[in-house]
Amino acid sequence: MASSWLSALGLSFLMSSAQAAAPLQHPVVLELFTSQGCSSCPPADGLLNELAVRDNVLALSYHITYWNSLGWQDPLSFDAATARQNAYGIAMGHAQVYTPQLVVQGSADVIGSSRGKVEDALAQAGAKGGWVPVTLQKSGGKLVIHAAEQKGVSADVILLGYIRQSHNEVPRGENAGSTLHHRNSVISIEALSPWNGGALDAAVPLPKGDGVAVLLQQPGSGAILGAGWLQ
Repeated sequence: MASSWLSALGLSFLMSSAQAAAPLQHPVVLELFTSQGCSSCPPADGLLNELAVRDNVLALSYHITYWNSLGWQDPLSFDAATARQNAYGIAMGHAQVYTPQLVVQGSADVIGSSRGKVEDALAQAGAKGGWVPVTLQKSGGKLVIHAAEQKGVSADVILLGYIRQSHNEVPRGENAGSTLHHRNSVISIEALSPWNGGALDAAVPLPKGDGVAVLLQQPGSGAILGAGWLQ
């Protein structure tokens, strides 16, 4: 009996792992709201670091500011990151925001350290249709952005600059004594001219950081309709 139970458990695990590893039909944008001052955030940071190396996944980390008064000021935190999380909270009808919060494709959120729920949300988002490919190219100190015409579609165009990898020692606060490792930490958020669904061709100054991404997002912090990124 025990052997049968263990066999079933092993089969279930293999099926779950295979499902999690299944290729995504199109890119998925993951946005983790985190803080170096939050003791429950490092496991979520670690999971995001794993997801960041997968194909068709843009895994971004936003360091919020509301933990900064509790013993450690996160050097990667900035007000626009907190504002973006608050905007998601309003759009999703949440009474309050939390860390570590992972927003999937701008339309669903899960606890960022909950591997099973994150994998499920990632697979569901990657199976939905209607994705708009965005191509990016660096040219003469500018970022050239292109997307083909999509009739009946409108979106905010959001330019992000991020740091691909960073390592920080935390001497104070809840994570005192830890060295924290982060991937794709957003350091700038800029709203470009809205997109009305016509052919998108724009050239803008490159943001700070060694990584850059452009999101096409439904107005009001809604679903992400398309994205492109360079590292």
